[in-house]
Amino acid sequence: MVYKEKIKKTKIISSKYASAAEMIGEVKKNDEIFGLTYGQFSFIDIIEHCINFTGSADIIISTWTAAGASTKKISQFLKFGQIKSCRFIIDRSFKTRQPDLCKLIIDLFGNESIITTRTHAKFCIIKNSEWNIVIRTSMNLNQNPRIECFTITDNKKLCSFLLNCVNVSFEKNTGNNFSSKQNELFNFKLTEKTTIKKESEPLCLPSIPMKF
Repeated sequence: MVYKEKIKKTKIISSKYASAAEMIGEVKKNDEIFGLTYGQFSFIDIIEHCINFTGSADIIISTWTAAGASTKKISQFLKFGQIKSCRFIIDRSFKTRQPDLCKLIIDLFGNESIITTRTHAKFCIIKNSEWNIVIRTSMNLNQNPRIECFTITDNKKLCSFLLNCVNVSFEKNTGNNFSSKQNELFNFKLTEKTTIKKESEPLCLPSIPMKF
């Protein structure tokens, strides 16, 4: 699954000590920002900073794992109108690793707010009538006391590309949000132009344990 476009002007920033707001600064329409941190702030801080500029928006978060503090903070965004809705795509091991937090997400955001699959992708879509922000990052939705990177882009085409994949995947997995199937990655629907060769180019790791 590939999205391509011409390179746009990118603001490049880094800091060991600055907060998300101090480091990122103003988020502008049609701009792109690349940042390198030393772990002094987290994914949720970037999201919060962005929605301070976009105003209330629908958001989608893809992550391998999540922390209770970040999840509760998102629920506060919803409570006070900073966001309209939130959906989650999380790795299928999350239910086993964090069953209580999994239940908390459902209690806070609804049973249809989360699907699981084999994923290691970390991104956030922030969309309303004026903004089409995509945050791509190495960070999970938890504390990250290590070097991490992120890109913030206001890009309608990229946002629509990811949003289409997400929407179709939620429609496909309605009522079965915690997958345990070995081939469930193929339920994450790609665009029509994408071809998956299941045998010669597998996207899933083999289910047989590795031996050394």
